[in-house]
Amino acid sequence: MRIIDRFNTYMEAKGLTTNAVTAALSLSVGLLHKASGKDRDLSQKTINKILSYYTDLNPAWLLNGDGKMLLENPGNDSVDSSATTTMKLSTIEKLIDDINVNGRSIDKLVDEIAKSHELLGKSQEQLDRVLTLYEKEQNMLLELKNVLVDDVSKK
Repeated sequence: MRIIDRFNTYMEAKGLTTNAVTAALSLSVGLLHKASGKDRDLSQKTINKILSYYTDLNPAWLLNGDGKMLLENPGNDSVDSSATTTMKLSTIEKLIDDINVNGRSIDKLVDEIAKSHELLGKSQEQLDRVLTLYEKEQNMLLELKNVLVDDVSKK
């Protein structure tokens, strides 16, 4: 499940509309819809805005599905020092970087699989050509045998 999918789950659970979230976070109109498209997701900047605004949303759950969706005591965040907040943002950024790296690795694997599939197709074509040539050779040998048998029987 992608980050946008988990955020959509959060929005549904909290009764939030796309328009309300877009306005609250000052997002570009259509950004959430576009992020929901195939091979798309939320940017790090948008994720930071979401986590800063929706303080009851568990960052670990949003980023990788770990733990519960909602934090148990979101009000206690106000006592956190700025160093703790910076540390949390740093952790979130590292998690997002890891997700992006994994996504690129998956993309590379998909490309390699596509190349392998293409090579297999070319190999199959070559095998088909070799088989056709072999069958032609077998037919020619059979014809030659028949001609030789006819020649011997005529003598």
